[in-house]
Amino acid sequence: MRFSGRHVRPVFLARPILVSPLVSASSKFSLLIQILNAAAVKGNIALVDRGGCEFMLKARHLQEVGAKGMVVDNAAGPVTGLGGSDPSIRIPAVRISLEAGAALKAALALGPRTQSGVAANLLTDPERLAGTDNARRVRMFAPADFDPGSSVSHFSTDAKPNQLMEPSINGDLTHEVSAQKDLTHALLVDIGW
Repeated sequence: MRFSGRHVRPVFLARPILVSPLVSASSKFSLLIQILNAAAVKGNIALVDRGGCEFMLKARHLQEVGAKGMVVDNAAGPVTGLGGSDPSIRIPAVRISLEAGAALKAALALGPRTQSGVAANLLTDPERLAGTDNARRVRMFAPADFDPGSSVSHFSTDAKPNQLMEPSINGDLTHEVSAQKDLTHALLVDIGW
């Protein structure tokens, strides 16, 4: 993902899949209310806060009002993948750090509500697997603070497909635990089981 504009420095480059202006959606997202600035969101990538409802519901609401993508401003702590699955959602969605979200909100606040001057590029890197580091090693779920399931014996929650040895079982974990799709056996061998 890369952001550009008068007040934002680029983050990193890869293959662009979507380039569009970034606008802020309602900061208090709720199941009971509609997006307050749907006209501003239409045709743009929306920045939303974490919390209030499930990620997939946020993405569905944004898609319904015409957003091209969703950027979720994280809570404090490490950035993890978005949870949930909904085949009807066609817009890309990503999470960013709390610090990056604060910087984007500050840049967005400097412009009018519908034309911020900040553009978002959602990118894909075909050489990097989800949940891996730059050396293509699967990351472990070991956040700086204590989270349930945090240890060096669980995979990162942003690994795809979801792995059996993540800190929680996901509803889409329907594949067989085999070396082709799941790394659990190799992990258990590595730690001496």
